[in-house]
Amino acid sequence: RIIDSDSGGLVQTLPTTAGLSGDAKTSLALSLEGRWVAFGDGRDVRIWHVPTAALVARIQGVGKVNAFSPNGRFLLTGDAAMWSMNSAAQVNARLSEQETAQAPVIAQRKAVLAHGSRIGPILLWDLELGDVVKRLDEQVWSRVVAIDPSARVLVAMNGTTFGSMQSARIWDIESQKKRGELSPGGSIELGAVSNDARLVALLVEGRGALVFDAQTLME
Repeated sequence: RIIDSDSGGLVQTLPTTAGLSGDAKTSLALSLEGRWVAFGDGRDVRIWHVPTAALVARIQGVGKVNAFSPNGRFLLTGDAAMWSMNSAAQVNARLSEQETAQAPVIAQRKAVLAHGSRIGPILLWDLELGDVVKRLDEQVWSRVVAIDPSARVLVAMNGTTFGSMQSARIWDIESQKKRGELSPGGSIELGAVSNDARLVALLVEGRGALVFDAQTLME
């Protein structure tokens, strides 16, 4: 069921299908303007057009949804692929390469998606255009940890899993230059950038939450 968060009224009821069990493998995404709902059952992704309750697309073999872009034009699925929503009729195309994309993160205000890769560069996509607009020149297998809502500062680490990282790299997105590297003396579990892009926070095993100035990188 789709509920209006202001009035509490029922907006739409979508037909029950196989796989809507609510187990740990399921995932759900609602576009910000309320036009699309996407559901992953661990095997496939189904997409509904909310005003008509019509099932408009099924993406097989994906299993999980992450989020819609802020403008509702693109859907990010669990395999790090981005799909174009061209109408109420279908999903149009996969735009990113699932074989290389790692840990995609969306900057909501700027409508920018950032992801690392197994082959080096961090790519930043303009979700209004569906095109890559910036590349950050990483030379290692990179994973994006955090980005501020306006896409000014990005935090990246090495490898494929959180908790095994000893350092984080801080990038200035506008200049596409690395500001420096933080090595807080323990495995980094999580990271975040403040809304104004002035602070970077890292959750470090054995040390707790540490906050750094995003310009000077001083704690």
